[in-house]
Amino acid sequence: MVRTITGWLLGAAGLLAGCHASVESPPPADTLPAPRAGGDVLGARIPVERLEDGSPWDEPAPATLLRWWTDTCPWCEASLPALEELRARFEPRGLRTVAVYHPKPPRAVAADAVRDLAAERGYRGPLARDLHWDVLREFWLDTGPRPATSASFLLDGTGRIRFVHPGPVFFPSDDPEHGREDADFADLVRAVEALLEEAGR
Repeated sequence: MVRTITGWLLGAAGLLAGCHASVESPPPADTLPAPRAGGDVLGARIPVERLEDGSPWDEPAPATLLRWWTDTCPWCEASLPALEELRARFEPRGLRTVAVYHPKPPRAVAADAVRDLAAERGYRGPLARDLHWDVLREFWLDTGPRPATSASFLLDGTGRIRFVHPGPVFFPSDDPEHGREDADFADLVRAVEALLEEAGR
């Protein structure tokens, strides 16, 4: 009986040790700006491996900015040049930008067509497709009330969400009528800079 109890205790201790080892440490205390909405997904992971066109993920990156967009969205048309600006400014320091195409309505769209649509809107960086919104629904649309599908997510080198732009639009502007758009773009810049500094870049 003693041997049985001892064996059970040793087995339970091993199981607990194994469980403890599989628990991820929490993300570091954030020096990034707080998002104005969508903060409930901070620390979560986006299943990027399920997006079509896997080439953007071939190499690790200290920071990745994903922007969901579509060709029938005026806010996306206004934001993609700003995404290109961020790419040109921060890519040399390690930022990877990925414009994730989600057609409205969901349907099959060829990769070449998506590339042309992005280029027409001023973006020439890495692309991915979420043709039936499966990934977007899983971690964003189905997890709470959301103001837009055209949202952006900044991931750290471990793949955790560290900053959210809840959409629908951001771009730099001196026009007071576009104060929100300009402020959102400035928050993205601050978040990217903070994350790259955290990674020593």
